[in-house]
Amino acid sequence: MLLGAISYYRLLKSKININEVEVLFLIYLAYCFLSTLYSGSPISTFVACFELAVLYLMIKDFSITYGKFSFLMMAQQHSYFIIFVAIVLFFQVDFLTSLNTESFTSVYSTEIAAQTYAPLVFLKNNPSKMASIALMAFIFFFFSKKKSLLILPMLYMIVLAQSRTIFFTSLLMILFYFFGNRYKTFIIFLLASFVMLVFNFEEIFTLFFQSSYLSRGEELSYFLEGNARFELWEKSIEYTLESPIFGIGFNNSPFLEDPQFYFTKGSHSFYLSLLLYNGIIGFLGFAYMVFKLIKNILKIRSDEIRNIFLAILLSTFINGLVGDELSSSRPIYMTYFIYIIINYDQYRYKNKLLENYI
Repeated sequence: MLLGAISYYRLLKSKININEVEVLFLIYLAYCFLSTLYSGSPISTFVACFELAVLYLMIKDFSITYGKFSFLMMAQQHSYFIIFVAIVLFFQVDFLTSLNTESFTSVYSTEIAAQTYAPLVFLKNNPSKMASIALMAFIFFFFSKKKSLLILPMLYMIVLAQSRTIFFTSLLMILFYFFGNRYKTFIIFLLASFVMLVFNFEEIFTLFFQSSYLSRGEELSYFLEGNARFELWEKSIEYTLESPIFGIGFNNSPFLEDPQFYFTKGSHSFYLSLLLYNGIIGFLGFAYMVFKLIKNILKIRSDEIRNIFLAILLSTFINGLVGDELSSSRPIYMTYFIYIIINYDQYRYKNKLLENYI
């Protein structure tokens, strides 16, 4: 509340410009706030919406304050945090490596913290969080015209966390870099890869599971059954059909009261969570906002900044297939998503802005 109030006060004193996609985001945010009226958990819904509003205000304030350097500063701050985590891991600082930040919010936190499939024990309740932060910073520095050595610790954290989705997304981003501006060719490549995965699902993952790194000690049969994720998705669809038009309310989780899925809050798929929380109306509204955002990003003249924005969005929506990446304010993906919405417009008519950025 304090941070939101400070940012709001500072914004009142600034000259504020709001672009067309930003307007759509604010409409989406208002729709989420409106869902408090019919949410089964109105307090949870309101708090989640309030957090999202505060995040927007902070990023808006941050962007105005630091201008053309804000993107670089954000990526640097996240990379320095990852380096700090890596140092903590290397020297095995007992106090820091025993932290579990979700112990007050997750009934299942003790079980999650007990997972030891990855050597990452800092914030060990979810190692993919560290990999997600590292991925965003990695994309920025990898796609920038002037490469930085900060790429290396980001890659190290991505590998260390053993998140299969983020690991393969990182490889895709490297491929995307070498495809350059041939976006249609890359999309065809993605679709062909997806079709091949669907029709050769078991064979491909049988090959992957021959590696101890990719298997993470899990049995192949357990993975092919979805790690209970397939059942969770089916249950999410069932809940969605109970209120398909408007949804059940933003961040209102029926799973916490479900005896089978009490350990999770979302659907473990952003697209299913979006349908569940906001219904068909919210889903279509969000999809239209993303469409307008990508359409405007493609008008950016700078190849570097255009490809950075597209890579961040692409990695976000790929990870969103199996994670709740944009379902609340807390994932790092939402921070970068909002930043792009707020700032894309200032690059559309400037050729070499990124050169002053880095």
